[in-house]
Amino acid sequence: MFIFTGWVGIPLAFTVFCIQVYTAILLGKCWVIAESLEADISSRNRSPYAALAEMAYGRRTGTFVTLILGLTIFGGGIPNLLIASQNLQVMGLKLSSFEMDFSYCYWMIIIGLFLCPLMWLGSPKDMKWLALVSVFTVTAASILTWVCLIKIEVDSPPPVPSPTWESVAIAYGILAFQFDIHPMILTVQIDMKDKNRLGQAILLGFLVSGGMFLITTILVYTKLGTDVHYNTLQGLRTSVTLYAAIFLVTLQICLSMVVGSSPLFQNIEDKLQIDPKFNWKRILVRTLLTLLGVAIAEAVPRFDLIMGLVGGSLTGQLMFIFPPLIYARLRSLQARRRVESYVATHSDTFLGPPKYGTIADPEDRALVFGLAPNDPTTFEDNAALVPRERFLKAVQRPVYGLPSSSMQVVPKRKAASISDHLYDIICLDKALEEGPMSLCEKAFNGILLSAGVAATLISTYFSLQGTIEYGEFVPSCVVNVTMSFRL
Repeated sequence: MFIFTGWVGIPLAFTVFCIQVYTAILLGKCWVIAESLEADISSRNRSPYAALAEMAYGRRTGTFVTLILGLTIFGGGIPNLLIASQNLQVMGLKLSSFEMDFSYCYWMIIIGLFLCPLMWLGSPKDMKWLALVSVFTVTAASILTWVCLIKIEVDSPPPVPSPTWESVAIAYGILAFQFDIHPMILTVQIDMKDKNRLGQAILLGFLVSGGMFLITTILVYTKLGTDVHYNTLQGLRTSVTLYAAIFLVTLQICLSMVVGSSPLFQNIEDKLQIDPKFNWKRILVRTLLTLLGVAIAEAVPRFDLIMGLVGGSLTGQLMFIFPPLIYARLRSLQARRRVESYVATHSDTFLGPPKYGTIADPEDRALVFGLAPNDPTTFEDNAALVPRERFLKAVQRPVYGLPSSSMQVVPKRKAASISDHLYDIICLDKALEEGPMSLCEKAFNGILLSAGVAATLISTYFSLQGTIEYGEFVPSCVVNVTMSFRL
């Protein structure tokens, strides 16, 4: 579907990648801020995303995020199962000169049984060897696929297709699904020794994966144009290189399913109060969930439609909507906590009843509350008492560098270069030094939030429409089996 977006596809992919990097880093900063505000949040390491949402907006929001996360991770495994099983069917057909047609419906069951023991592993820190193997397989598979594509001879360059709203919307959903790391990024951060390097890891990972995606897309378009299968490997010429590519792609998909499912398993086990150590309850729960995924995959006609549906309706919320909302709320709580802590430790400067805050220095009062410097009411001997809420809002105004140290809640920052801004974005510890959000930050996050809501609604509509239309013409495995029993 991405090919049918034409030249619009390249800026679309670049935009989605940039937003995913930015919001993934925002989540990392949220966790750093949350740990500074509430040390006990570290005990919620089996459901960190939901813990952040609950801390920011309450228990109901945390429950909703838990539901979205579960559906995203579980739904994401279904198209992966379909791709892996169809790859094995294609390889069997090509190896046997199309004489052995072992249906992907049966391959799904075999793959599900193969995955069960791997699914019993704990958190991502217990899967380092899986991650290393996955990195090797995805790199090798990409190179082998490029070799297969380069060998294809074309007479003339294919025409550039005209994009439609439907193709762009579904392509957005597939991109959001295929490259989304938000469901598990916090789990990875918790297991890291140096959590501050998460931003660098995210940026490097997206540069590598995005580069591979771009090269593959350009080769597919220049060699095949719009005459391409929704599973590209199915349309390539038979060769040893293709067999190796199919095998490695299938292996990488299986490994990514194991690592990607870990947050869902940990969250469910946390709700069921299952011990984090290896035990029979973990085996039972994870095996049942894996087999349930296989059963649902048997009822799905095409994987790309499910990718667009899951990516558009569910992943968009985790990528576009919740990270900026949670970050804005935690930044506000952090600024408020800093002010309250400063007031509590400077009781000799901030006088008055508990319900009130005070600004003792007359020049500070004049500058913060907009009074004239020569106003006689400003220089009274007694400190001016103001309601506490108004006082906190006044202190949190971006009026840094005031004459008196009593107002120096957030240090004045020097003008920063572009590289400094980029470093501040990537470095998670910088979040602890930030004051209240600036107007530019609020405006950018507001635009991002609005775009996320619009993209989610549009992509969900077209994905649902496509799923219903194609589901009527492309029967699933369950439908095929039912029809065969009726014969």
